This record gives sequence, C-alpha cells and structure tokens, in this order.
Amino acid sequence: MTKPDADHDTRAEIMSVLRKMFGNDIPEMESILIPRWGKDPFFRGTYSNWPIGVSTKDFDELKVFDRNYNKYYSLVYTFKM
Repeated sequence: MTKPDADHDTRAEIMSVLRKMFGNDIPEMESILIPRWGKDPFFRGTYSNWPIGVSTKDFDELKVFDRNYNKYYSLVYTFKM
C-alpha cells in the first residue's frame, strides 16, 4: 500500500468514527497529519512537559482502568518513578 492510500484509508476511518459519534452532518476534515516517526532518523522518543501546578491527582486522572482486563490505559505517558 502506498503512502497516499494509507493516508486516505486512515482519514476515511476517522471520519466514519466521527460520524457514528456526531451524525452524518459534520464537515469533512480539511487536512490530516500522520507522523511517521519510525521512518524519521532524527526521532528519539517522545516527552511530556507538565505545566506548573499539575498535581498527582491530575496525572492519575489521565489513566483509564479497564476492570474487564485489570489494566490501565492512557493516551499519554503516565509512569511515575
């Protein structure tokens, strides 16, 4: 699959999910950015910078606990040392 096809398929899947959530009367997205970090020789990982005043409670609320599988899920790095 070529890159444009993969981008098109990703875009179509996102729009399908959004239409299920918000109905068919939503506009098409104007653009999409799909970073390909695995192909970028300068990428060395990702880092989060937390603003002053963020508490441990705020940090913990970013995680979601799935009782069915006894696991936490998060869209951000939430490991504490």
